[in-house]
Amino acid sequence: MDRLAAGCDTCGGMAQAVWTGTLSFGLVGIPVKLYGATTPRDVRFHQFEGRTGRRVRYRRVANEADVPLWDVGPDTSSGEPGPVEEPRREERAERSMPTVPSPSPPPPPAAPDEPDRREVAFEEVVRGFEVDPGRFIRVTSEELEELAPEPSRSIDIEDFVRLDEIDPVYFEKSYHVVPGRGGEKPYLLLVRAMEEAGRVAVGRFVLRTREHVAAVRPAGGALLLETLFRSDEVRDPSELGVRPMEEPSEREVRVAVRLIEALATDWDPARYPDTYRERVLELIRGKAGPAPERPPVPAGAEPEPAVFDLMEALRRSVEEARRARGTAAGRTGTGTRPAPRGRRRA
Repeated sequence: MDRLAAGCDTCGGMAQAVWTGTLSFGLVGIPVKLYGATTPRDVRFHQFEGRTGRRVRYRRVANEADVPLWDVGPDTSSGEPGPVEEPRREERAERSMPTVPSPSPPPPPAAPDEPDRREVAFEEVVRGFEVDPGRFIRVTSEELEELAPEPSRSIDIEDFVRLDEIDPVYFEKSYHVVPGRGGEKPYLLLVRAMEEAGRVAVGRFVLRTREHVAAVRPAGGALLLETLFRSDEVRDPSELGVRPMEEPSEREVRVAVRLIEALATDWDPARYPDTYRERVLELIRGKAGPAPERPPVPAGAEPEPAVFDLMEALRRSVEEARRARGTAAGRTGTGTRPAPRGRRRA
């Protein structure tokens, strides 16, 4: 896919499942896969040195002039960074243009003009939590692994609630729930039952290294899963220092209602395009010029395979993977709530 046509340099390609397992309620288990329901279209830039055009790269450095926060032991291997958790929903600044730092190259020697800065290899980086200003507690990956939830391949439904009872502020990230092979009938049964009951399912599951609370709801004849923020992650407006407000008069309310009714319409997300992003893309297209022509295929040489044939081969490969994963997921029973994982010590 043309990156300029798609509107971003990370778009394109076939969707990949981020989670495969079983959606469990009661004694029913449905093999499913989760796919991201949204694709950010931010225009992302790489960084270059303006004078030379060389790529700008980032390094992890330690300042030798800093005071050590803890004694350096003979063995620091247990402090390797653990798995990176799934990022939360990004808070984007209005009209900001994010940049993409380039992957760090192999650690180079310290620059001559930075004698006090030493590059730190990734495996030597450990975590520290600031408990007081300037006081940090060191936490190792082994300690975090002992507390991490057990990997689970089951979304365990615990309750059914009305969707309007969940404030949208609790919605974190959306995923399409796609049935695996053999799960189509119970999947559609759950969709129809929730539509009839007017309720959505609430349960828990482990994605990567973190346990999530999620709401599974019917939408357009299929299921959507919304990961939810916890109750202590949502701010109470009363804590923001809002001053008391004077109640408007009935006449003022009636006029405001008439204005709302005059602007009322059906929801159509296509009515609100990102015009700033389109202007930026138009600028890039103008600078890029026409795409370079491909060299002609020499006579007698094998022609390049058609894009359609390649996509067909990829589609068949994905279907084979789905059948294999769906068979394995179908043998999985309903799981229990993930519990902290303990490590056996020698």
